[in-house]
Amino acid sequence: LAPSNVLTNYAITYGTADLTITAKPVTVTPDAGQSKTYGGIDPELTYTTTALGNGDTAAVFSGALHRATGETVDGGPYLIDLGTLSAGSNYTLSLDTTPVSFSITPKAASVTPAAKSKTYGDADPELTGSLVGFLPADNVTATYSRAPGETVTGGPYAIGATLAPSNVLTNYAITYGTADLTITAKPVTVTPDAGQSKTYGGI
Repeated sequence: LAPSNVLTNYAITYGTADLTITAKPVTVTPDAGQSKTYGGIDPELTYTTTALGNGDTAAVFSGALHRATGETVDGGPYLIDLGTLSAGSNYTLSLDTTPVSFSITPKAASVTPAAKSKTYGDADPELTGSLVGFLPADNVTATYSRAPGETVTGGPYAIGATLAPSNVLTNYAITYGTADLTITAKPVTVTPDAGQSKTYGGI
């Protein structure tokens, strides 16, 4: 109180009161376009926020954003939420009202038949090939078949592949290679009969 020279004239009761500091609201906006390739490990989910107070920096944050559970391409996109993210008791965090999602993109993979050949008239050889890029846990297998035909001039015959199980194939961006089955001419030996003859002047 002032001025001090008059205060002795009063029997002063000094009351008290409080100043309350409430938590500052902060909006968290997950960065758009966050994704991973099928089969990969989730990256750290990134975000931006509205301004902090009292000179605080991003160092006050702990925990992490979370995305909805799922590991397939077709199951997404997966919504991102606040998860365990915290900025301490000085802040109340809320998610931006515009939903942001996390995507899983198809994994590159390929199937390539092996070139084969056979001799005309023989049975087809076993058709084989190679699979690249598929996750072992998906147990992708290939069944190989060739275009119909059994002549030399009708070939070569394209070999294709059918993959299974179908329910996992949408998780992959699949390149289908090609190869040919070639039918080669069958060797035939011609042996004239011995002792063939005619009489002089005959036909």
